[in-house]
Amino acid sequence: MTVPTIALFGCGTWGRVILETLGRLDCRVIVIDPDGGAGACADAHGAPWHPSDSPRLGFDAAIVATPASTHFDVVSKLCDRGVPLFVEKPFTLSGTDARALVDRAGERLFPLHVWRYHPGIVAMASLATRGDFGAVKGVRTFRTNWTSPRTDVGAEWTLLPHDLTICLALLGRIPELRHAVAERSPGGVNGVLACYGSEPWFVADVSNRYEGKNRQVRLHLESAVVVLEHGEAEGLRILRGNERSPAIDTIPIDTTPALEVELRACLDYLAGGERPTCGAEEGLEIVRQVEMIRTYIG
Repeated sequence: MTVPTIALFGCGTWGRVILETLGRLDCRVIVIDPDGGAGACADAHGAPWHPSDSPRLGFDAAIVATPASTHFDVVSKLCDRGVPLFVEKPFTLSGTDARALVDRAGERLFPLHVWRYHPGIVAMASLATRGDFGAVKGVRTFRTNWTSPRTDVGAEWTLLPHDLTICLALLGRIPELRHAVAERSPGGVNGVLACYGSEPWFVADVSNRYEGKNRQVRLHLESAVVVLEHGEAEGLRILRGNERSPAIDTIPIDTTPALEVELRACLDYLAGGERPTCGAEEGLEIVRQVEMIRTYIG
């Protein structure tokens, strides 16, 4: 099969990680970004650089990694291309805009929800489905760090979508929103604590006002708590018992970076394989869920 050509729209902080990862996979990449720094980065990775799109540029699929506030305009212009479009989260900043894109190119739209592909989350979902430790009682997530390079939107758009997609992976749905509290500064929303459902329940705590980076997912089952923590390459921790200290077992997980797994799934699809895990309707649902949070916190 011919090696596909991927157009990468946006080569900023995350776009550069995407470019580097694609460089390890079987594809050609062209970078489209008006910033001269993106051109230098593209050149360093042996990828052609163009400051803007034009009809003469041919490609088999596009990855949109521009700032979130530009997603709707960028994807709208790409809809007529007739190629698969892989869009970084958040899909858009409006449910109305997301619905319009789905109506135009739904079968060709795929949100890039990287945590859906994380080997640890996939392993957690398998444990939840098998019932090795009883029924699922709830999911608790933490996503904290200091500030964000994404200044066009707040933490509800930059952080919370990750945890909402983790909830979808582990519970199969997002329960009804019950309560939410926002951290604010003059610049906007810095964090959100959101509580959903009763049983199973879901609680997400996101903030960019913590001095250290923390990523933790806790799957509460009837007879165990399964923990995935940032930096723990050895695997999932299974906590059990009612003594002062828990009995701890470890389940090894694949150490392949989630982004690489995700992008490989996209390329496999272009080669005639299965559709990626996340479709356009999921992207739309996550946007609607964030809008609901924004309405709740006022």
